[in-house]
Parts: sequence; structure tokens; C-alpha cells
Amino acid sequence: MRIRKLTIENLFDIFNHQIPFKTKDHITIIHGPNGVGKTTILKLLSDLFCKRFSSLKYLPYKKLRIDFENPRSRLEVTRKQSKNIQEPIQLNFNMHRGKESYTYKTEKRNTIKEEIGRFPLSIIEELVDSLERVGSTRWLDRSSGDILDLDDVLSIYGHRIPSDFPSNKLLDIPDWLTDFLNEMPIHFIQTQRLFAIPFEAIYKYRHKKSNVISTVERYSEEMVDRIQTSLKQSAVRATSLDRTFPHRLLDSELPSNVTQEQIRNQYSEQAEYRSRLMNAGLIDPEDPVALPPSNLDKNALRVLWHYQNDVQEKFDVFDSLLKRIELFKEIINTRFLYKNFSVDKENGFIFKTDKKRNVPLRTLSSGEQHELVLAFELLFRVDEGTLILIDEPELSLHVTWQHKFLEDIARISDLVNLDFLVATHSPSIIHKQSHLMVPLGETR
Repeated sequence: MRIRKLTIENLFDIFNHQIPFKTKDHITIIHGPNGVGKTTILKLLSDLFCKRFSSLKYLPYKKLRIDFENPRSRLEVTRKQSKNIQEPIQLNFNMHRGKESYTYKTEKRNTIKEEIGRFPLSIIEELVDSLERVGSTRWLDRSSGDILDLDDVLSIYGHRIPSDFPSNKLLDIPDWLTDFLNEMPIHFIQTQRLFAIPFEAIYKYRHKKSNVISTVERYSEEMVDRIQTSLKQSAVRATSLDRTFPHRLLDSELPSNVTQEQIRNQYSEQAEYRSRLMNAGLIDPEDPVALPPSNLDKNALRVLWHYQNDVQEKFDVFDSLLKRIELFKEIINTRFLYKNFSVDKENGFIFKTDKKRNVPLRTLSSGEQHELVLAFELLFRVDEGTLILIDEPELSLHVTWQHKFLEDIARISDLVNLDFLVATHSPSIIHKQSHLMVPLGETR
């Protein structure tokens, strides 16, 4: 599911914004002066599709409408506030898909917690292991880095809470709305992206400073985990193949259409692929073994044919990760000066100076860390088909890097199949890509 157009009425009681998405290019840039609501637009989309409805109530707008590529599919959210400011805000959801229409209205109450009475809040962390309590009714969601209040927790994770708890009696989001929102994966990269734990959680850990790690350090550890997972998958596949190899070798003949030239070509291609795996840090370096130049007899060809088929199955495990690591390394090494970046299956991110000295991750400049975090999130932390929301990518980036930003995310989009909505002040980000720009600023 892809967005075709976004319309917002009475944002801040001032602006009407209509944003046509550049679906063919996969990148849409909203550009305008401070105060027109660029960040708020991104947050509205993120809160809607992540089902943070309590936040949707308090952001200042009247109506949000999203039209999808299917011309008969749209979702409207209307925010209704009584003239009596003591009255709770209500959200009306209207979804149209083909000939079907659905409507849902949130309960007329301020928050779930006002009616939930003696709800045992301590149980939430036990039921949802990605949540960590950082306030009386606030939680850090480690999977996203967001701080959630009780309404948000119940909206997002209500299905994990037993049906006899009061929350499920109060929370009545219809299945059609949940299913529809789940069809649109969203990933919001906000301006504060260099620390893995938000401020409220840092306050909790004020006596445990070692728990507060930089995002680049966290992502370096995550890279190790991803590589180790692929290595384990490959090892499991190798064990299975090795166990059946003698049986397959003895019970089958070389196919008549397989030639010595094909065997040699495939052997060379696999040697090249193995070299790519070594350069990407996925396997240990090893010296290649060349085939003898003389003609291979039938038995040798038969062994090599089975061997190469097994090798291909083992390599297939790495294919997606390899392509991502190669692009990741290329982007970083063409942007960073005086440093060489590599990936290690045991140590994660490795930076060395031109004199081969290690560079600690925390000593990277803020611009370098921003570049590293952005590239890693886009290549490794989002699913294919996701809409990526990026707020102010120009932060801490040199003008030269800003010029290359759209080129980088276009290459990432081609590899991972992503769409982008980017909010920026910087003309250097737009550079020569003004056709991707949607200017904001029209008042009602």
C-alpha cells in the first residue's frame, strides 16, 4: 500500500497543506520556513500508522486525509474538540476502500487511565518485553525508541494483554482499522537520533551511566548480531547438505547438458562471491583454490557440480545482507575523510585512520554519526515497502554530503524498495532535484 496524496486541514488553525507524493521517484520532499508544520506532518503520519491515537488527539489540526494509489482507497481522521475545553477530544475515522466504507469514533473520555481504576501497571513490562517503565504512566519502547503513555501502550500492544484486564473492555479499536493501518509500515527517523536512549530514560539511568550508549555503538552491536544470525543459518544448511552429500554423489549422474566450461565459469563466479563475503566481513579471509588447467574427467566434473550446487545454497543465506553491507560500506567510505570503514563479524563497525590506527566510535563527529545512523537504519532496520519519514536530514552534515543525500537514499530505495517523505529547510538537500519538492506555507 502506497500513499498518493496527503491533505491536512487547519493545521495550527492556520495552514491547509496538500502534498502529492512523487510515487514514481519514491522520494517526496516537503520544504518551507519554520512554523509551517513540516515536523508535525511527519509526526501525524507516524502516530496514525503506529496507532498512537492519544497523540493524534492533541496535535493541532482539524482533518487528515490520506489517498492511496488505489484511487478508491482513502482514510480520513477528523479531530473534534468541543468549545468547552474541559470536554475530551474525539477522533472520527472514516475509511473507504472500493465499495466498502467503515467508521469508528474514539470514546468520549480524556484518557484510558482515568477509567481503568486499579489496573496493575507493573504487569505491562512482563507482558511486553520491549517496554521499560520510565515514569508513573510512561514507557520506553526499546523497539522504536519512542516514549509511550498508557493510551499508546494499550493501542499498540493491547493484543498482548489478557482479555480479562479492564483495558480490553475500554479499548475497542475495530479490526478493520487495525488491519488497514498495519498494511502501511512506517519508520520515523527524528532529529534526535544519536543516542539510543531518550532523555526520560537517561534520567532514570542517571546513576548507571554505562547503560546510556550512543546509537552508533548500539548499531555496531546489532550488526554483529545480524552477521552471527546469518552465519548460524548457513552452518545449519551446510550441516544438512554435508550429511546428504555422499548419498547424492553416489546416486546421481552429471546432467548431460552440463559442460566443463560451465563448471569452470561457475567456480570462478563463486570464488568472486566468496571474495565479496570476505571483503564485507561476513566470513574469514582464505586463499582461493584454483582448478587445475588440464581437462577434468567425468567424475571430477560430477563432484564439482554437486559441490557448486551446495555452495550456492549456503551463499543464498547471505545474499540480502551482503548487498546491504556493500552499499553501506560504499556510502560511508565515500563520505568520510581520512578514515576507512569496514565491518567485522565479531566487532561490528571498525574505523581506522590512514595510518591503520583504530578510531573509537564515540570520537566520530556528529555529522559522521548522523550519516552512519541514517544509512544503517535505512539499510538494516526497516522492512521492504516501508514509508520512511526523515526530519531534517541536513543536521550536522557538510554541504557536500547534503548534495549527495538524495543520491544515497535513491540507491537505498532501489535496493530495499522504500518510499521517502523528507522534511527539510536546506536547499542543499534539494540541490538539483527540485522536481521532488512540495513547498508548504499556504494559509487557509
